[in-house]
Amino acid sequence: MIATSKSRSKNSSSTAATKFPRTTYNDAKIAQLFKNRTDVINEVTKHVKFPAKTLTKVQHYYGLRNKLIHERATVGISDPDVANYRETVQEVLTILFKLEFAE
Repeated sequence: MIATSKSRSKNSSSTAATKFPRTTYNDAKIAQLFKNRTDVINEVTKHVKFPAKTLTKVQHYYGLRNKLIHERATVGISDPDVANYRETVQEVLTILFKLEFAE
């Protein structure tokens, strides 16, 4: 997977610096947010709109990750699951950072 950034105007109001200013999101705030994934998602979605279906997938894969990591459960993961996860990650990164992915 190769990602490139779409060219954007320096004056674009949709830049991460505008939506997530360092004065608000300093190192302490970011450290606090990243203690809880739900807090991160809630904070990001205050500033960035995602399709509901995408957020549902994000929550699904986060739950699956927790089962694998914290519960040490045996969870069957199929090739279509991996492909869908990849598509979801690419979609989120495209929305957040305007990345383009090579097929």
